[in-house]
Amino acid sequence: MQSRLAPTPSPSGPDNEQSTLMLRLAAENGQFRAPPPRLELPSAIFYALQPIVDVHTGVAYAYEALVRGTDTAGYASIDSFFDQAADNGTLLPTELALHEMALAAFRRLPPGPDRKLFLNVDNRIFNSELFDPTLIANAALSMGVPPASVTIELSEKHSASASGDAVDLVRRLRRTGLKIAIDDFGQGFSELRLLYDATPEYVKIDRFFIAGIAQSARKRLFVTTVVNLAHVLGARVVAEGVETEEEFLTCREIGCDLIQGWFIARPYRDLTSVPNVYMVPREIDANGLMSCTHQYFGPEDFEAITPLMIDAQLTALFHHFRANPERNAFPIVDDHFEPVGIVREQDFRSYVYSQFGAELLTNPSFPKTVTDFVVKVPVVEIGSSIEAALVKLEAVDTLDGVIVAENSKYLGYVSASALLSLINEHRVVAARDQNPLSQLPGNASINRQILTMGERTGETRLLCYFDFNHFKPFNDTYGFRQGDRAIVLFADLLKQRTAPLGGFLGHIGGDDFFAAFSGVDISDVEQALDEILDRFHTDIQVFYAAEDRANGFIEAEDREGRRQIYPFMTCSAALMVLPEGRSLKTIDEFSRAAALAKRAAKLSPGNRITQIIGEVVRNP
Repeated sequence: MQSRLAPTPSPSGPDNEQSTLMLRLAAENGQFRAPPPRLELPSAIFYALQPIVDVHTGVAYAYEALVRGTDTAGYASIDSFFDQAADNGTLLPTELALHEMALAAFRRLPPGPDRKLFLNVDNRIFNSELFDPTLIANAALSMGVPPASVTIELSEKHSASASGDAVDLVRRLRRTGLKIAIDDFGQGFSELRLLYDATPEYVKIDRFFIAGIAQSARKRLFVTTVVNLAHVLGARVVAEGVETEEEFLTCREIGCDLIQGWFIARPYRDLTSVPNVYMVPREIDANGLMSCTHQYFGPEDFEAITPLMIDAQLTALFHHFRANPERNAFPIVDDHFEPVGIVREQDFRSYVYSQFGAELLTNPSFPKTVTDFVVKVPVVEIGSSIEAALVKLEAVDTLDGVIVAENSKYLGYVSASALLSLINEHRVVAARDQNPLSQLPGNASINRQILTMGERTGETRLLCYFDFNHFKPFNDTYGFRQGDRAIVLFADLLKQRTAPLGGFLGHIGGDDFFAAFSGVDISDVEQALDEILDRFHTDIQVFYAAEDRANGFIEAEDREGRRQIYPFMTCSAALMVLPEGRSLKTIDEFSRAAALAKRAAKLSPGNRITQIIGEVVRNP
């Protein structure tokens, strides 16, 4: 096939200000190389942009530029397009032309929050003697995009041994302001070493490990390990190719920071109406129920310490520590106000307290910058659980603290001691409310859950009240220890069968339990309840004496002291439906509805009833 890449004259240069920036950038890199002659790309080639969103908020964090149209241009695949350019010796100018096209597409996005562009780079260009990182950075500057807004994705698809040490390559790219991502992590052999040595800003986990992760314990373990390693080394994790809600929820639970895939959005060619926020994560949060046994970061839980910029002068850091002797650390952010790490007082102490410390820091021959003092610490998003922050902190050797962010922007800092205090305070509160038998949340948590669900009128909510039948005669006959075992048996059955449905479980007290669900079909909940009641009725019989099992009943005194015959214990379940548009204002309102429904359930042949608040709709 003949080459479709023909050189064309270079366009007119950028304006004087941009030229100055480019020349300065090249000078700071230690050399200046003019770009190779520009190539004309086939007219069918274009770029589509796929969003990379925050896993908690759905805010568009970045967009990956994806080459499209190679098939229309006559190539068997995208890979063959790049292979031919490499064979023709035109790979570097081809990549630079593509970068300009991707940057132009990025500029066409509607106005929105601070976003980044992820650029795939064929790493064979690093073998070219003409390659220099300033070529990519200058292309960004010429399009009005700061190099710090561009992330270069590195992969092991092709060998780039001639380009020298990978760590040196990353260092050269970073000197221009570009960010680094390891792409398709898990496919290559040396990626783990690159993650350790080069400390990239992002790690993108290959789709192979994401597909079916909810059903694969091995994939879940692998991704969890990668996430933990990346976070310890200060990198953010992108889950690539997320296509289902199960994959999304699993990746979020594991701790992935960013999500990319068809479940969020397909790549956009038309960039005129690309949203800034993708509602999928928020809708899932609205349908899911946060466990009341967890505490989540709020504004009152961290200290909003004013951070320093990564390019600040060392003298500014010096004066910060001098003016705030009680501070053990100061957070550091980049020019996007994203956390970089902290500078610890212990690492800066010799300069702070030295008589000539300030003079040394201002000496032009002093080789260090703020970057040399930065220590990576875990970053957690506001609204994430404090327990998860503790897990991240425990994985880091330094145990200094964690930075709290919102949509990746710095908010504040929590020292290790403050985080442990928060954990201890919460555990004390949770322990007071948790039922010691069932280990389920008690009335305070249940009441909060009912009121929270009562306010969410945009969806149908399901509230269930469980109550044992004939528990008192059983407890009176066999004693409270056997009664406790019956309660634990039911709690375990409830947890096991409702786990696939999600939701909230609580223990009101004694033989009364509570469950709440949303975002699931009523029929699925009804089926689960029937299975729980049937299993409990069967399993509880082993708690009776052999003689009583043979009789099929027990004799015990009623509340008036009269001997009565009682059948084996069962459980009743009243499933109350709170329809969309209907609110629940008070706990008393729920209690009244629950009392009526519980009475009806006990009279039902199946010991279960489904009721719209105030109206019985059907019996099993």
